[in-house]
Parts: sequence; C-alpha cells; structure tokens
Amino acid sequence: MSVLNRFHLISALLLGIAFISPAQSASPCKSLPQSTCVAKTSCTWVQGYARKDGAKIKAYCRALPKKKVSTIKGQQTGKTVKHQPPQPAPK
Repeated sequence: MSVLNRFHLISALLLGIAFISPAQSASPCKSLPQSTCVAKTSCTWVQGYARKDGAKIKAYCRALPKKKVSTIKGQQTGKTVKHQPPQPAPK
C-alpha cells in the first residue's frame, strides 16, 4: 500500500469518527410527558401554539436556559445575564 493510499485511508477514518460522535448531548427534557416535565426543576413545559404560517406546534418539554456566572460591579451572580444599554448620567 502506497503512502498516498494510507494517507487517504487515515483521513477518511478520522473524518468518519468526527461525524459519528455527537457534538452535544441530548436534552434531558426531550420527549418527557407533561407530568414528568413540570416535576423537574431543569425543565419547562411549552404549550402548543400556531405559527403565523398556520403550522400547529404541539406542546413539548424543553430545558431551561443555563445560568451564566457574571461579575457585575465586583460581585459574582448566578443569574442569567441580560445586557442593558448604558443609562444616561443624571443632570
């Protein structure tokens, strides 16, 4: 087997492994029934709705947003950070 063929074989194997392994783990809330979903503190139940184009979306369970740790004025917070525009200085 030539060096070029070995290179192609190794490259194909590495690319295959990269595409097979999941990038992120599945949500622990996905496909849960409503009773189980509302009992978990990390999940929330989303009611069904209709989109503007008329498509009907069934109710489902989803994970709550992750909390970000941020430093605000020297204090660490565990709350979700919402960036607000700077307030004008008082006159």
